[in-house]
Amino acid sequence: MKKILFMFILLSLAAQVIGANNNGLQYLPDNDLRFPVQGDNKSRLKSNSTKQDYLNMMKRFKKMYDGEFRQADKKVKFVDKWRDDKVNAYIELRFTRTVKVRVFGGLARHPLLTRDGLAGVFCHEIGHIIGGKPRHSGLLLTWASAEGQSDYFASLRCMREYFQHDDNESIVQRLNVDPEVERQCKDNALCKRISMASKSIIDMIVDVVEAEVVPEFDTPDMTVVEETITGVYPSLQCRLDTFLSGALEASRPSCWFKDAFPKNNF
Repeated sequence: MKKILFMFILLSLAAQVIGANNNGLQYLPDNDLRFPVQGDNKSRLKSNSTKQDYLNMMKRFKKMYDGEFRQADKKVKFVDKWRDDKVNAYIELRFTRTVKVRVFGGLARHPLLTRDGLAGVFCHEIGHIIGGKPRHSGLLLTWASAEGQSDYFASLRCMREYFQHDDNESIVQRLNVDPEVERQCKDNALCKRISMASKSIIDMIVDVVEAEVVPEFDTPDMTVVEETITGVYPSLQCRLDTFLSGALEASRPSCWFKDAFPKNNF
């Protein structure tokens, strides 16, 4: 009986900290980069998102997807970490049902991450909860969608639903849209907006991890995997390709996905 109780305690503790300690559900590697609050009324001098932007996003995403969270038998809480200067985000499962989403203020204030890009980060975390198959293969993480699937959900569905009622034509006119995005999205302003939001996410990650090569829309990852990647992040170029595929409502790229599941399963 004591042995069973001990094992239960260990599993419970693991479930509490899995989001913080398992890299599969941590958005970025541990890093020393910090962006402290400079005064909420001056936030835009240092970043693209204010505290109110951040809080409004959490409130709106909760309202948008609360029904689906319930259908997935998950109680989801978006935790206000605006004042935390760490550049990261993670999602954790507590006691099988409660999921906490933490996007730190330092990440929200990163100067390369646009306000649309911040929405994309929230969408990725939401994708872990309701993004569907393929699932993560990590220990105690099979409840969560894989990283590539969460990216795909973010651009195929979540950002699309978040942006769809805006005046996207006017918004896109103010963006410096990549020529390759112009070519592939054609006259689809929503596609362009999602793609450029995604590029800001990748550019932010490149800065944090000090990547030597910056992914671009016209340099796709030509890798063809023999097995779907479910336990780790795909390459940064593959992630950008995945975001673009979702924006275009195209199939998941073969740089991380082996075609063994239906296109849309959420």
